[in-house]
Amino acid sequence: MGAIITLENTLALTVEQNGGYTANPDGSYDVILGALQAVNSVGEVYISDAEVLQLFEASSNLQSRIADGSAKGEADHPNLNGLSEEKALERYLSVDPKLTSHIINKVSVDKKSVRVAGQPQPVYLIRGNITPMGAYGDALKSDLENPNSNTSFSIRAFCKRIVTPVSVIKKLTSIITWDWVDRPGINVANKKHTVTLETLDVLSFEVEDIKTMIEHIKENDKFATESDRAIAMMVENDILKCEGKCPLGW
Repeated sequence: MGAIITLENTLALTVEQNGGYTANPDGSYDVILGALQAVNSVGEVYISDAEVLQLFEASSNLQSRIADGSAKGEADHPNLNGLSEEKALERYLSVDPKLTSHIINKVSVDKKSVRVAGQPQPVYLIRGNITPMGAYGDALKSDLENPNSNTSFSIRAFCKRIVTPVSVIKKLTSIITWDWVDRPGINVANKKHTVTLETLDVLSFEVEDIKTMIEHIKENDKFATESDRAIAMMVENDILKCEGKCPLGW
C-alpha cells in the first residue's frame, strides 16, 4: 500500500475566560484556532515537528494566501456526503462565497506549550486573527461576542496517519483553511482554554490519486474562483514536498 493522505476536519473548541472575544479597533478578533501536540477523542496525536511548523512559516503557501487576502473560511465544514471521491475533493478545496463567514488575517503557533483542560500533555496553541465577513459574518461576530457561546474554529486540512508501536500520529501536510463551526452555548465562567479534538467527515486517498484528481479538476477548469484554483495548486505543492519525507510505515 502506498502513502495515504486523509481529508481532516478536526474540531478545536476554544473559549476565553470571563466572556466572549472583544473586537480590535479594526474590527478583527484575536482567537485560538486550535493546537498542535493535541490528542483527539480516540487517542491520536496531532504532532508538531519541523515539517509541520513549515506550513506556518512566512514562506509557506498558507501565509502567502493570508498575505494576498484569499484565506477565507466558511460557516461549517463543506458537506461531502453522497459525493464521489473527485467531487468530494473538489468541494473540499473550495470556499463557497455563499457560505463565507470570515477572512483570516494572521496565523501563528506558540513557541511555548501550555497546559489545557481536557488534554493529557501540554499543547502548542495555534493563534489567529480573523475578521467576520460575507454571508455569515454578522452571525460569527455575534457568536464571538456572546459570553455564553463556545465559539469553535475547525481546521480543514490534509493529514498523514502514521501508526507507531505506541501511538497513532496525525501529521498535517497541507492546510486549506479554518471554518467556523457553531456549537451550543456553554457556561465558560471557570475556563481559560478548552481544546477538544474529534475527526469529522474523513476520507482517505492514495497520494497518487490526489495528484491525479487535482490534475483532472484543473484540466476541466472546475474551479468556481481563482482562489479555489490557488488552493488546489497549494495543496498539490505541499503534498509533493512532503512525500517521501514522512513515510507512514506500512
